Amino acid sequence: MWIQLSSRARDGSLQQFQLENCFLLDDMLLRGDLKYETANLAVIPFYMVAAGAFIEAANLKAGETVVVGPAGGTFGGTAVELALAVGANVIALGRDDGRLVKMEENLRSPPRFQTVPMTGIVNTDTAAILEATPLKLGVDVYNDWAPGTTKPMYLEAALHSLKDDGRAILSGGGEGAVEVPYALAVLRNLTIRGKWMCKPPTIKLLMNLINRGVVKIGRPGGAVVTTFDLEDSHAAIEHVAQHGRWRNYTVICPNSSN
Repeated sequence: MWIQLSSRARDGSLQQFQLENCFLLDDMLLRGDLKYETANLAVIPFYMVAAGAFIEAANLKAGETVVVGPAGGTFGGTAVELALAVGANVIALGRDDGRLVKMEENLRSPPRFQTVPMTGIVNTDTAAILEATPLKLGVDVYNDWAPGTTKPMYLEAALHSLKDDGRAILSGGGEGAVEVPYALAVLRNLTIRGKWMCKPPTIKLLMNLINRGVVKIGRPGGAVVTTFDLEDSHAAIEHVAQHGRWRNYTVICPNSSN
């Protein structure tokens, strides 16, 4: 029977997952040396999305200046973390001064990190972004994380702050069409592209960063990780509705192992 089956389906027919989409985690390293609890590893996919934007789409290099906006959400926040980890200068945009201050405190005020409150006035916001860049020369990469309920509120100001050969990566869920400053894009040779998630080589690179302690995730990285048993799933949903945000994660653990 097995011989007959293997002759027709040489790669097997009983797999639950495609191996090319599976990545082996080093359990001894992650849970042993780095002391990650299992629940902390559940946040890795958020970093995959950010890695697709910065490592894959933008080809971000150490020393470059990047702007992330809005930076207060889970995806924008993880993008900030990842950009700092790979050696970039990072400017976080947001409308809530208090949230930006808390982000800086949570990240322990790294020297390559600044926050810029947005006003919604394009010229004012562009000037504020440029003022925060090294030598006021402009931005190499802008990563937009506009939420799905709004139009990209910072895109125009960020595009005007890009240097020659600047890259704008759209990774959010913004609604509707956007206007691009045509002449500016042509004269500065700008690249504007969308990006969601990443390919296997980028995942492997991200896992190397986590395995080597360059990127710290979950509780070791300063996050709050709250766990629930499977039978408490309704409580978990209520909890995430009230507390879900950057560095505040809710994880359901079916086997009650945190």
